[in-house]
Amino acid sequence: MAVKKAFGFVRDCVEKYIPSIALAALFIIFCYQVFMRYVLRQPQAWAGEVEQSCFLWLVLLGACYAQRMKAHVTFTLLASLRPRLSLRLSGCDHATAPIAPQYQLQKLSGCVLLQGECPSP
Repeated sequence: MAVKKAFGFVRDCVEKYIPSIALAALFIIFCYQVFMRYVLRQPQAWAGEVEQSCFLWLVLLGACYAQRMKAHVTFTLLASLRPRLSLRLSGCDHATAPIAPQYQLQKLSGCVLLQGECPSP
């Protein structure tokens, strides 16, 4: 149990603090690069490489943390319309009929051929 708790603490630190540091470094280096390029007319070659590395770590570890916390942005418009839309497209007359996802995808993509029977309630 102690090992699991220690691993969770290390994972939290890695997934929270490295992306935060990477974001801060990305912002500072970006401002530095803009200043050097446009004010002093001496662009720095290393700044672009470091920005790319910071962005990579920010996205990868930030996505891991968001996945674990179930905090990703979701678009639920089609999911909320799915039961009514799939029943309307399939021609079923009862409101609780579960339609397989491949049938829904075929219907939404313009294919009107339903390769099965309307499921019973």
